[in-house]
Amino acid sequence: MSRIPLKLFIKDKLILVALALNVLSALGLFFYLFFSFQKLQGGSIFLHYTVHLGVDLIGSKSQIYFIPLGAFLITLLNFILAYFLYLNQKNLARLLVVATVLIQVFLWIASAFLVFINI
Repeated sequence: MSRIPLKLFIKDKLILVALALNVLSALGLFFYLFFSFQKLQGGSIFLHYTVHLGVDLIGSKSQIYFIPLGAFLITLLNFILAYFLYLNQKNLARLLVVATVLIQVFLWIASAFLVFINI
């Protein structure tokens, strides 16, 4: 299995823009959650809410940072997979990195709801 140089992979404008958006989004998500939950006094926060059951998961404030950690790991995994797919299936690799941006959008929405129910 032959690989392409990393420089050639990064020179693809769609991949470069998606990578920049994902990294900035994950960092922004971390800081958004950090500054939002920094004001809270209690040690516990609501981590999950459903319409039918209400709050069904309560945890410590440090557990909220699993969301940006997951965003970073998803980004890393998808870009590694896209790198290996790029040589043979360029369009599939591009689809994968664009889908990663969409995942970031959903993680931002989930985080905004968590901030809303806790603050």
